[in-house]
Amino acid sequence: MVTQQGDWLFNADNYFKWSPNEDWGVIPPGQRDSRDTLVAAANAYFDAFLEKKLDLVPWGYPCNRTEGGIRTGKGAPDDSCTVGVPAGVNIVARRFIVDETTGAVVGFCTFGVGGLADSHLFRVEKGKLRYVHSLTHVPPGYHVRVNGQPVPSSGPNTPAPGKQ
Repeated sequence: MVTQQGDWLFNADNYFKWSPNEDWGVIPPGQRDSRDTLVAAANAYFDAFLEKKLDLVPWGYPCNRTEGGIRTGKGAPDDSCTVGVPAGVNIVARRFIVDETTGAVVGFCTFGVGGLADSHLFRVEKGKLRYVHSLTHVPPGYHVRVNGQPVPSSGPNTPAPGKQ
């Protein structure tokens, strides 16, 4: 999947600013989660977007979420990935690629009504989410809406004032 200027919150400089400081190293064999645990953590996260049942997600602390280039954390021990999770968004057509050695699971999916191509990369440690990265492709002319209102994207696909 490719995202670029104009896609949801895309900012390559910011994405690169945060990512190198994260630990995506190999997890020792005795501490690795199973494939089922990794996929269950990803599914719980995706499920939370429909009914906002955040208590069912295995949140780790600290947890940092990077969407396109926007990051939820500030480098504090209580950083949370629960910030800004909307309700009413059905995430469907989920397909997963899992690497137990690094605690990584990538979920390719269709994000919400309108079917935006989306990928989420999760780092799971001891059954808990540690990092969440999302990239969402926004087709030209499509306007992302939150609570029925258009929201700005990152560039060329952003609607001109009065053209939502």
